[in-house]
Amino acid sequence: MAMNAQLRAEPMAQSHGAHAAQPEVVLEAIARLDKPVWFEVEFTQIRFRSRFALQERQVIVAKPMALKGLLAAESYVRMRVPDREGEEIRLMIVAPDADFGDGSPAFICRAPEGPVKSRRTGDRYSVTHDERLRLELKGQAFPLLDVSLTGLRILLPPAQTHHDLPIGHNLGPGNLMFGAEVWVRIGQLIPRNRHERTIGCEFKNLMDDLSRNNLMALVDSLKQTPLAITAGVPAPRRPGSGR
Repeated sequence: MAMNAQLRAEPMAQSHGAHAAQPEVVLEAIARLDKPVWFEVEFTQIRFRSRFALQERQVIVAKPMALKGLLAAESYVRMRVPDREGEEIRLMIVAPDADFGDGSPAFICRAPEGPVKSRRTGDRYSVTHDERLRLELKGQAFPLLDVSLTGLRILLPPAQTHHDLPIGHNLGPGNLMFGAEVWVRIGQLIPRNRHERTIGCEFKNLMDDLSRNNLMALVDSLKQTPLAITAGVPAPRRPGSGR
């Protein structure tokens, strides 16, 4: 069911002293820039640029048409904070199918309790379109969901348990394989987070220059053909704005 969200301009809070790090102050400052910012749907490869507005501790985000049917209540999106490297704001979706009162699509999130530091230093790129790419670790082969310059996300086979890949433990060396040839030799692989049957892992100590160059070449090729949603949307209309 669509929900109406009558928008109004919020006064700019003073961003100084002990209140500078408060999430509502950060959100107000970003909203007043009136520029699209990057969002990512958590645990997916869906990324998009959009504008948002604030209303009574709710964040109303203009929704690209490509997201129709892809968002769920109580799931999360992450908003990148402009000009703050590695800082994100994590937002829980409370209404995935809302509108701005003028019929333009939107989704509504609950304002967060605080900022979130991103562990990633680079974007992830989906590799689910190519089954030849896999991680070989301790005699097992794991299909990959995504890869970046600093890590990857694997999909656990039905018989595999999370206990075999404990969070925060060094799993030792492994190989990022493409077909029958070694693509990247990884010195250390450390699981950092899990979601359902997927585990996100961080690279540590790539073992040789050839492997590092091969990984950079792989990521560069994925940048040229991104599978993520990157479409922007127009600014939400505000009463009296004339737009």
